Amino acid sequence: MDWLQILSNSASSIISPATLGYALAALGLAVHFGYTGLINMGIAGFMAVGAYGYAIS
Repeated sequence: MDWLQILSNSASSIISPATLGYALAALGLAVHFGYTGLINMGIAGFMAVGAYGYAIS
């Protein structure tokens, strides 16, 4: 077994662009709704625009 390759593959799948995008969106929603208590659906619109841009690229 090549442990270095297993570690490299695991790290690259953990730190993929999709994972980072979901983590950033979750963090933004947690801060916005959890700590401030505001109800604003603008962030969902920005996430939709980002998802559309990611999908067509």
